[in-house]
Amino acid sequence: MQTSLSKYLVASVAFVAAGPAFGWGDVGHLSVCGVAWQHLTQPTRLAIGQILGVKPADPSWNFAFARQCVWPDEVKKTPDWTTTAAFHFINVETMPGETPNVAGTTWDDPAEFAGGGDMLQALVAAKDALSDPSRSNANKKCHLRIFGHLGGDSHQPMHYGKRSDFGGNLVQIHWRGNPQITIKSMKIDATKKECFQRGDEDIGKGCTNVEPLTLPSNLHSLWDDVFIDARLKEKLNIDMAAATANPFEVFPKFVAYLEESQKPRAAALNEKLKEDLLSWAELSAAARVKMAYTGITFSKKVPAGADGKQTNDLFTTNDGDEKYYADRIKIIEDQIESGGYHLAGQLNQIFDKSYAQTISQSARGPFNAARENELRQRMLAVRLGAMVKAQNAATKANEAAKAAGKPERPLPFDQAVLDNAQRNNTVPPLPHACDRNAP
Repeated sequence: MQTSLSKYLVASVAFVAAGPAFGWGDVGHLSVCGVAWQHLTQPTRLAIGQILGVKPADPSWNFAFARQCVWPDEVKKTPDWTTTAAFHFINVETMPGETPNVAGTTWDDPAEFAGGGDMLQALVAAKDALSDPSRSNANKKCHLRIFGHLGGDSHQPMHYGKRSDFGGNLVQIHWRGNPQITIKSMKIDATKKECFQRGDEDIGKGCTNVEPLTLPSNLHSLWDDVFIDARLKEKLNIDMAAATANPFEVFPKFVAYLEESQKPRAAALNEKLKEDLLSWAELSAAARVKMAYTGITFSKKVPAGADGKQTNDLFTTNDGDEKYYADRIKIIEDQIESGGYHLAGQLNQIFDKSYAQTISQSARGPFNAARENELRQRMLAVRLGAMVKAQNAATKANEAAKAAGKPERPLPFDQAVLDNAQRNNTVPPLPHACDRNAP
């Protein structure tokens, strides 16, 4: 991937995010982490087991980590965890090398980005927390859940989608004639604090309940759920109802299928064990440019709901629904498997010193400190600029309110802290619910 795209992705990380984003469906997230587990070293598995409170002899040993990886989607809409919603995506309106958006709109500046989404920052913050020996197990468990989950989201190309269509959520496609899809929605009991410390083995047992959620069939949902469900039926004879109701029983079968079918890519996948966090974004950005917004044609505008306030773009596939699916399900499978290898490589680097030493001596050198530190510095610079911009806008609004005799609102940041950050070119830590709620 060209350096310009790497810089572009980082430049597109803004401080404030907007727009809904669903990650891979549960089977997708569980499978990314399930693949990762297959490629962890034993020291890494033991370290993760210590964080999660499980041992090799426990029946849940091989599944405990994967089960943590759907949890961040459950909590992101609960009061104490709303700040984590922006961790799941990066919105980029037009990628380098991409044609104008699917509705035919053009932008005067091809380097324009929408802003929104803190996924790269959240990945770096989670990695730093997991690498910090002073952190408690409770804190590391929270960051491990975030890291594992974002290992999935960061490999879903629609999580690098356009802000104008909320990552494809407003691009309706009635694939195989279906105007709606029904997916599983996990609802966590926000009144029970203990629910935020327990794993997803407690689903349906007092903390988290599974409820159906009906949505318009859209571009994002095709990549998240619909195509994976179709593949489960096609290759493993598992229907959508089973996948929705019992994702913990389904995902080991899908992992086994992926591991077998991806064997021809073994050499390339082993290289992914050595790649850094920015490589995750580069891979998915390339998949977006190649496949996410291609192969469909705008048909008409349709209202999204009864109020008629939001209109969606209805698209049809260019070469038929089956070819559209066939071309993209292979990318989805490759992304899930690559995500598992990427995640395993990072976790091995964090928890297995001998592995980290071997990788640091690799000719490829993907974990070299210079590239990762450059990533951190570029993200911090973008975030500092966004903070200053937000502070200035709030100050200006307060001045107008004061002149009009209206009440002023609190500024988003302490001005003294912000002034110090500008003087020293430093940025306060990313506000993180893990550090606030799981000390």
